[in-house]
Amino acid sequence: MKTQFKILQKVPILKFLFAFLLGIIVRDSLTNFPKILLYPALFLIPVLFVFYFLSNKSRNYSKLFGAFFLAFLFFSGITYNHLYKSIFFNDELPQKGIFTGLVLEEAPTTHNRVKYTVKLDQVQHEHSSRRVSEKILVYSSDSLANLKIEPGKRITFNGWINEISNSNNPGDFNYKRYMNLLGIRYQCYVKSGIEITGYNHLNLRVTALNLRSKMLEKYSEAGISGDEFAVLGALTLGERNFISNDIKNSYIASGTMHILSVSGLHVAIIYMIINFLLASFNKNKRLKILKVSIIIMFLWVYGFITGLSPSVLRSCAMFSFIVIGDNLNRRTNTYNTLATSAFVLLLINPTLIYDIGFQLSYMAVASIVFFQPRLTALIPVENKILKYFWELITVSIAAQLGTTP
Repeated sequence: MKTQFKILQKVPILKFLFAFLLGIIVRDSLTNFPKILLYPALFLIPVLFVFYFLSNKSRNYSKLFGAFFLAFLFFSGITYNHLYKSIFFNDELPQKGIFTGLVLEEAPTTHNRVKYTVKLDQVQHEHSSRRVSEKILVYSSDSLANLKIEPGKRITFNGWINEISNSNNPGDFNYKRYMNLLGIRYQCYVKSGIEITGYNHLNLRVTALNLRSKMLEKYSEAGISGDEFAVLGALTLGERNFISNDIKNSYIASGTMHILSVSGLHVAIIYMIINFLLASFNKNKRLKILKVSIIIMFLWVYGFITGLSPSVLRSCAMFSFIVIGDNLNRRTNTYNTLATSAFVLLLINPTLIYDIGFQLSYMAVASIVFFQPRLTALIPVENKILKYFWELITVSIAAQLGTTP
């Protein structure tokens, strides 16, 4: 058994992640996906068992076990991504009909319209009704209905749906492919006639979004309005739908747009504050476990009140792994900790690899871990106060170095 553990120690988790990632990317890069690529992962399982037991006898078998294990992860990435995507597009929707579904998200758009992400569960077409399961984008200019529609409400509407398309401008962003990767291929424009069934379905995400809305109402009741309300909502709760284009452009021009999106920066601040306040808990083993539990609890509570957006979930998961890794009674490799959190998130949702926020979060943290100590060492500072500010500057520079590409 010791031999097998040594084998896994010699293969960093970062290698596991890259093998699995490569499989996900290969699956999406193949236009005509050959189904034969779904089976190698299954055939490699008995091979792994054979080399697992033979590895006790020879180091060469240990190396072969590692190589086959990476191959297994590569083909597992292909298979898992394919199965995950097949769940999205099992139904062929009629172009016209009466559609019923659950509102997952809402966001204002231009021309006084509101965009809803709706999980359809039923469609009526030509006097027949059937159950479906597919997410679509619904654009509504029905101002009366929009006042009552919120995440968690079930709605019914009559309309024409069409596939999401691109502008077909040379070199333009492939919006259709991006939405397909996120599991959405249809959109619908509804001018009027949206009906709310009166049934308010609650799940964890919807409950979190509604809690965020109530907290925004508290800001409004406190007399905060206009641009101040919009910026405060974005800074603290991650709600950017009320920010005007002028404010957005100002933040973009100053290079600080990222602070208006609750993500790793905000979660890191909470982590640093609580970690500082509970520093005395490090002296006792049991208190140290309590400290880890308290930090993780606060991180996820904050994630919940900000609406459990993908960026917040990412950051909370990433820092949860970092907190656990940093407080274990043995040395841990931060890169392996980051890779483990990314691995877990990709197992939950392999499409995250295409999310720019996911990419930036991990690039920034990895860059800080790699560059910041080296940058700090360039100019040794003895004064504690100056050293503190110098470290803050080097953290910012390190993050920029990683995210610039």
